[in-house]
Amino acid sequence: MDKLATARKALAAAEMRAGLRVVRAQEVQAQEVQAGGTLSGEVASDAFSVPSHLVAALPHGLIRRGVVSVEGSPFLLTFLAALLSGQEAWIAFLGAPDVGWACAERLGLDMGRVVAVPRIEAQGARVVSAAIDGFDAVVLGDVSLDARERRVLHRRAMSKGALLLAMNWPQASVGMRCRLVGVRGLEEGHISGVDYEIATRWGSASVRYERDGWEPARYEGDLRAVGGRAS
Repeated sequence: MDKLATARKALAAAEMRAGLRVVRAQEVQAQEVQAGGTLSGEVASDAFSVPSHLVAALPHGLIRRGVVSVEGSPFLLTFLAALLSGQEAWIAFLGAPDVGWACAERLGLDMGRVVAVPRIEAQGARVVSAAIDGFDAVVLGDVSLDARERRVLHRRAMSKGALLLAMNWPQASVGMRCRLVGVRGLEEGHISGVDYEIATRWGSASVRYERDGWEPARYEGDLRAVGGRAS
């Protein structure tokens, strides 16, 4: 039994270093999304929780350490930051001068827990490293990093228990894709809502951004196709 406990501990440590999620096996009945948008089992304490309708894309929650790489729309970076902010995370935005802060607040970002450095013109790796030491999550915009610096920062985020959110980061812990599906309200002359699909290797979910914030996307009859694709 001692050897088994030692082996399990070593496996858990290896999974953490690799950026994999760890779910308490004794509390999990099945690793699947059930009707009603709930997950059987309990997300381990090393993950941020997500709303029930995002469980299809993030069945184990969102990792607390490592790198999440986003492809497609930068909307997802702000959206994820807002989800973490709702769980009292402190967040740094680095090299992101074009963040729509009004949109971010409507998504749920607590501006009292945010620090923004719009431009990082030199020593990018050192700035990011310092932010990893002081914040729960770091959103990366236009910060110049080479391949070696990315590897070092990834390892540092893992060891310090911080999460990096970045666009198109090679060999990230988790990869996510955000696709603009369509918009609402064009026939009335103004955009009243924008729908996005969020996908991971586990599955996909949809969200809608409106004037008052965001909600699960429910496709009705008022969605205009984007990019020539009917949705």
